[in-house]
Amino acid sequence: REEISPGGEAYVQLRLEKQLTSQRNDRFVIRSYSPMYTIGGGIIIEPAARKAKRFNLEYIKELKLKESGRTENILENTIKNLSGRYPGKEDILKAIGKRDENIQEELEKLVKSGSVIVLNEGEKPVYLHRGFLDEKVKVLQSILKDFHSKNPLKTGMSKEEIKNRVFGSRIKQKLYSCIVELLEDEGKVKACGSFISLKNFKVKYTPVQKKIKEKILSEFDKEGFIPPKYTEMEAGCEDKGNFKMVFESLIDSGDLVKIGENCCFLSRDYEKAKDVVVNFIRSRGSMSLAQLRDELNTSRKYATIFMEHFDSIKLTKRVGDSRVLY
Repeated sequence: REEISPGGEAYVQLRLEKQLTSQRNDRFVIRSYSPMYTIGGGIIIEPAARKAKRFNLEYIKELKLKESGRTENILENTIKNLSGRYPGKEDILKAIGKRDENIQEELEKLVKSGSVIVLNEGEKPVYLHRGFLDEKVKVLQSILKDFHSKNPLKTGMSKEEIKNRVFGSRIKQKLYSCIVELLEDEGKVKACGSFISLKNFKVKYTPVQKKIKEKILSEFDKEGFIPPKYTEMEAGCEDKGNFKMVFESLIDSGDLVKIGENCCFLSRDYEKAKDVVVNFIRSRGSMSLAQLRDELNTSRKYATIFMEHFDSIKLTKRVGDSRVLY
């Protein structure tokens, strides 16, 4: 309202010249400087309030809830409002204006009822409102549905892209991983390596795409550790659009492992190369490029690519002209 008549009551938002410390239910008096007289007084409902717009009915509803004094309701509403900031207990205590021992029992009740979810992403648990997470799931599933319709051969959308688009860049990686694990356990999504898809999504090849897939895998199977070049295989395929989609899908699914620019190997051969390197170094102490080349019956070029890749994933490290296990 515009003004309060003498003896009247209303919710007010105070703007102060300086910061002060207060708690919920603290009493206050407002006086004018000159002439000095008492304007009014009241009780603090929200000590850590955000700036509110006038006549915001939703915010007024929150204030009425907090005024009621029911700690459990106040606590749930506070967590709901803070969920987008991924709050820990300290954040909740600060917002609610109470000490730890005053909310612990109510907090446990909310977690037990399912209204609030606690995620132990580290030393300090994070508390999220179920409604907040459900809304995020709706957004996530909508994005994935659109992605699958446009990319039927993609295993899923990258976890990093989903993190930024749905949960925001400020969320910590460990907490994000906890949320993904929770959603997977609840059957909301499916995680596969660095990708996320809808629970029941499966890559389905058309008859034409299936033939291209078989041709690609056959070429890699014949060549072993001297893999076919992408450009040469693409040139031999009339349907270049489908060839590109199928080839990328084989990398996404893990059938092909990309270890360098324009350099892929069958997953089977890649794992064999890793085993060769590990077993050789364990038995002889180190391994040179020439030794890897001979063991894999490949060229120096591909032996170099393998070694540099194994260095990058910290399987090996370079010591002089040889490699040892990391």
